[in-house]
Amino acid sequence: MIENRRGLTIFSHTMLILGIAVILFPLYVAFVAATLDDRAVFETPMTLLPGTQLLENIKTIWVNGVGVNSAPFWLMMLNSFIMAFSITVGKITVSMLSAFAIVWFRFPLRNLFFWMIFITPDAAG
Repeated sequence: MIENRRGLTIFSHTMLILGIAVILFPLYVAFVAATLDDRAVFETPMTLLPGTQLLENIKTIWVNGVGVNSAPFWLMMLNSFIMAFSITVGKITVSMLSAFAIVWFRFPLRNLFFWMIFITPDAAG
């Protein structure tokens, strides 16, 4: 049975809005920090109003990296793409070969291996 109480609805929506605010506030602070210059980011307390340095900061990170001895951002992104693509191709290949073996070959404990593969979370590897 569904209850339609006005107080419960208001409370539920208030809690949802507060939850969204708790989740989005750190993202907003990160965005504001990205728009400020170095000095303004480390002031205590940091301002919550966006600055004007966003494009300059993005250009600096993209070309020079985040520190003195760090790689440029584009190189880190390329590395991440290559790793993600390689892992994806590898997982799909292993999954296809496992599925082929389980479907077409008869071997002891075949059902056990099927269920072990089936119930293992995909994000585990």
